[in-house]
Amino acid sequence: MAKNEVAKVTVPVSQNQKRILESMSEPTREKAVQIRELSIQSDLGQVRLAFKQGSVLNEVRDNEAEYGSKAVEQIAEFLEIAPDRLYRFGNFARSFEQEFVLKWQAKANSKGHMLTVEHWLQLSQVTDPDKQEKWLTHWQKESISALELGAVIRSAGDSGSRRRSVKGGRKPSEPKTPMAGVQKGDSLLHTLMNYMPTFEKCTLKPLDSLPYEELPVDKIDVAEKLLSNMEAAEELIHEAHSRLVKSVERMRTAKTTLAAKAKEDKAKSPKVPVAKAKKKKKKDKKEKTSKRPTASTVA
Repeated sequence: MAKNEVAKVTVPVSQNQKRILESMSEPTREKAVQIRELSIQSDLGQVRLAFKQGSVLNEVRDNEAEYGSKAVEQIAEFLEIAPDRLYRFGNFARSFEQEFVLKWQAKANSKGHMLTVEHWLQLSQVTDPDKQEKWLTHWQKESISALELGAVIRSAGDSGSRRRSVKGGRKPSEPKTPMAGVQKGDSLLHTLMNYMPTFEKCTLKPLDSLPYEELPVDKIDVAEKLLSNMEAAEELIHEAHSRLVKSVERMRTAKTTLAAKAKEDKAKSPKVPVAKAKKKKKKDKKEKTSKRPTASTVA
């Protein structure tokens, strides 16, 4: 498809999407339209759609020399999907055979629910076919959500290379209280977020702009190490976020409950008017004074 044929695309596109198509190379443009056309096929469910889109995307990922280093990001922008999610569709398509997906997609769990795209994305962490079957059977029996499935996979250590600990540096000191740990985590995340604009400007953009033949392939082990640590950190942060959400909800409930109890206790306590209390105190003092022995009484 040539540039002047962009307007003839058979799928509905906005003016912004046309602009994005025009900025692509012809091979990338063809793949972008192919993936977009899949999304309007009425006979495809969400799971099959994600699998097929991921399969087409992998053709682009596996041939960067033809499609360019920015092809995935361009396609994601055209589709109005986050690049990371599109990459996960690709990982899904790499992790399973289509027949296997269709076989399990025809099954329901103990509550009558089907597997969702999110379930398959979590299962894509598992590289061992036997363990894939094991966790699918677990989902079918326990009827757990995608988030819960991902958590049990990671806790069992079955998530392949994605669940590796981030190595290097001193072991951090342990916080004295849970909330001290919350404050430390907040501080570390702020440090990371403050660095990201610099990382984008000085690292990501220069790498994106390098011609294919000038990429520093002799340093690929350094980039792969960072990528591995990023993936491990992503999983750790995702899990910590899920658990912290529950803790915050419990704190909110506790705050409301304790405030209501305090109000109830206050309502039940005996109320003594201030003026009456002062009058009683004055009367008690007067009676106490009158009972003291005088000099004449002693004599």
